[in-house]
Amino acid sequence: MTWSSLFRQWNRRVAVLTAIMLTGISGVGIFFLSGLRGKPTVSLELDNNSWDFGTVGPDVANVEHDFSVRNHGASSVQLRVANTTCNCISVDCPSVLDPGAAGKVRIRHEIRSRQGRSSSRVVLYTSDEAMPTIELLVSMIAEPPVVVSPLFMNIVDAEQNTTVSRPLSILLSKPKGVDTADPVIACSNQRVKLDFVRSQIVPHGGFDGLTRYQCDYNVSIAIGSRPDVEATSFAAIEVSFMGQVYSVPIDISYRYHPLINGPTRILLNGAETSIVRIWSRNSEPFQIQKVEASSEGIVVENKETGTGLSHEVAIHRDAIHSAVSALEKIQIKVFISVPPDIEPYEIEALSLP
Repeated sequence: MTWSSLFRQWNRRVAVLTAIMLTGISGVGIFFLSGLRGKPTVSLELDNNSWDFGTVGPDVANVEHDFSVRNHGASSVQLRVANTTCNCISVDCPSVLDPGAAGKVRIRHEIRSRQGRSSSRVVLYTSDEAMPTIELLVSMIAEPPVVVSPLFMNIVDAEQNTTVSRPLSILLSKPKGVDTADPVIACSNQRVKLDFVRSQIVPHGGFDGLTRYQCDYNVSIAIGSRPDVEATSFAAIEVSFMGQVYSVPIDISYRYHPLINGPTRILLNGAETSIVRIWSRNSEPFQIQKVEASSEGIVVENKETGTGLSHEVAIHRDAIHSAVSALEKIQIKVFISVPPDIEPYEIEALSLP
């Protein structure tokens, strides 16, 4: 092999090694530069992404709020409305924000027939790589024009074929300076009758354009002769006021025992013993077969084992469970021997901490 051929072979090897080295260096440079690039920087800035309108009076048809948005980037950012969770919302927002420019996203929310707390969401799409979507949340408490209180009436130990009375209040809101007649109310349940008692103006809680007044009624409920141990009636109170009819459901529950009577609620204080006396409703002697409690820490004892017109039951917590940290409701069931299919008499025990 001549010196010239050796020199040419050596040059080829050097060229190959040089190409490999340059390729590695360029790859490292590309990797290093890409590492320096990192994640894209957020261009858009919002003053807030949620807004609470607070309590909205019944005279308000709609509410609106402006969210401020600014583009801090070097390029223009496009915006558009993606979706809303309710068709009662309309959104106005700029289609483009130039570098350094600020704009407002206006959300208008119609109240319609809302009552109580509600919230709605608006989603915007943007061309900002670091913030492709924007979520805006608006919430409120819509005060209804008519409020019935109470919504639940619990009548315990109601005698059969009797009538019991309970108070009922209706709060109404009307614009100031508008003369309106008292509401006309009716009830869908034939066992429930309402008699007007009085009406008076009451504080409204900060709505300057409204007057709130309260109408008090006496509700008479006919228990009937059904042999149920517990019965529930649903009644819809219909209130006609200022050309509108509002239907407010109330829940009426009552219970009685056909043979025995006594207290329905007692208090248990630690390990102290409570004595409960139950007696015959129809002057017929009866015998307690057994007494049960829904909590294992409650001890119940029948003080009189024979037949009689009345009996005493002792109820207390045992020593192990005498210390409780929270209020607890316990159901006590008293079973009598005759007739065998009669439902037990129930007592609710509130155990105090």
